Amino acid sequence: MKQMAKEKVKAIYGPDGIKKSYDELVGSQNFPEIPPSLTKTLSFGDASVLSEEISCYIRSDSRSQRPKDRCSQQRWDSCPQRQYWPLVKQVTISVPNSPVLLERIVLVDLPGTGDANKHRDEMWKTYLSKCSSVWIVNDINRALSEKSAAEILENSLRNIAGGGECENITFICTKTDEMDPEEFKKNNYLRDEDLGLTDIKDETLYEQKEKQACILHRNELIKGDVKKLLSDKAKAFLLGDKEDSDDVFYTYTVSSKEFLKHKQGRKTTLKVNETELPLLMEHIKKLYAKHCEKAVKDYVSEVSAILTYLHIAKNRCEPKTKTQKDCMFTLLDKNLKKECENVKKILNDVHTTLEKLLLEGAKKAERNCVERAVDGVLYPINKDFRGYHKTLKALCRNSGSFRSGNGNTVDLNYTLTKPMYEHINRILLSTFR
Repeated sequence: MKQMAKEKVKAIYGPDGIKKSYDELVGSQNFPEIPPSLTKTLSFGDASVLSEEISCYIRSDSRSQRPKDRCSQQRWDSCPQRQYWPLVKQVTISVPNSPVLLERIVLVDLPGTGDANKHRDEMWKTYLSKCSSVWIVNDINRALSEKSAAEILENSLRNIAGGGECENITFICTKTDEMDPEEFKKNNYLRDEDLGLTDIKDETLYEQKEKQACILHRNELIKGDVKKLLSDKAKAFLLGDKEDSDDVFYTYTVSSKEFLKHKQGRKTTLKVNETELPLLMEHIKKLYAKHCEKAVKDYVSEVSAILTYLHIAKNRCEPKTKTQKDCMFTLLDKNLKKECENVKKILNDVHTTLEKLLLEGAKKAERNCVERAVDGVLYPINKDFRGYHKTLKALCRNSGSFRSGNGNTVDLNYTLTKPMYEHINRILLSTFR
């Protein structure tokens, strides 16, 4: 929080702002131009110019910390490259009239967990519950060890278990072309025979085939590990223990460098399909087609209802037509009441079951509350307790939930109520998904 406050002061008053007293800051007249609507609209005709101009609104790394024209400290305040990212809640980029982009598809690049900007750090949680598809993108070398990815996955599952918008989760492992074949073979006890590399006499061809075989072998290993991780963590949340998860979880191992080399006609290690970017493109096209089909069905239903209403209104004055319509409305009214009674009965049964399961979960949570609190939060296993009292104090100040600066979340509330979620989860999924 202290570091974030410093960054905001520098964004408003310039880099010298943190050295000034409170009175000097209050008396300062040199502020960045912030519209009264708190929304700033920029328009560019080139993607590279767009990337350069918005860097001061989205990037906090050192490469965007200094003005590109190397202006002096005295000119910093008026420099267009002044850093506004600590003040920015979100950035929306639209590309109008582009046939390349798919309509009605909104891509949300979430900042991840532990972001220095508090608004952005909280924003990803909110957007996860609105996304119809969640993509977790990670370097293949740390695909299973990245804390941020694991937390996004866990929060995604926790949000969608209660009836959120998400229909599938895609795990994308990048930079698959980064491979040291000798080290990989050594660490995995692989021989040339295992990789199908026998009878290759040409040394250059052998090196290319060796790297290709190692990349593909690692891709399959990672896919298996990711699939097991997703199934173990999410199957009970989304589907229950007996359902198939193939239509919910997808894993891709991609290499953008190799794909671009193919596009440029350069020499490559992997075949174009082995980069898996074409497969990923087909994946998003299928998602697009699915959403379009749903949108068309909804639209046709609305239009059909409107046309029916207009047709009835037009012919209402004719006696014969009026009699037919009265009979139709009577029949519809009768069927509607019958179906409403059926829905009411189903919902009453669900309510009774939920109430029973919730009570059972609450009793179990009450019986094990001390044990869960101690093992999960107060005295977790293999925890370095130096400074841990600060975390416990933060839990008390934040009503039982706390996110540290490095993105780790400690949630006493969820730990205590987890048995309740476990008891009602199956009936929620079967009823509302």
